[in-house]
Amino acid sequence: MALLLGRMHDLAFAALGLTFWPGLLALAWAFRRAQWRGYAALTAVVAALVGPAFLLKGLLFYGLLLAVLGWCVAVALRLWRLAAERAPQ
Repeated sequence: MALLLGRMHDLAFAALGLTFWPGLLALAWAFRRAQWRGYAALTAVVAALVGPAFLLKGLLFYGLLLAVLGWCVAVALRLWRLAAERAPQ
């Protein structure tokens, strides 16, 4: 059973690595609009961390997860501000 769970974990790790990087690059490209330009650079930096994090694993991978969490918070706060600006008074 442990061998099966280990293989499932490895497959999930590989699937994350193969889909996460292209997704971040697509978002960086989409964020090039003037309103989101600063987030395009942030997204590109996080995307640049994906390769080394997956190759070296360990502590660097957890650093990547922390960077992704920070990226999610930054984008969420921006969306929250935009929604507040457009909300009817």
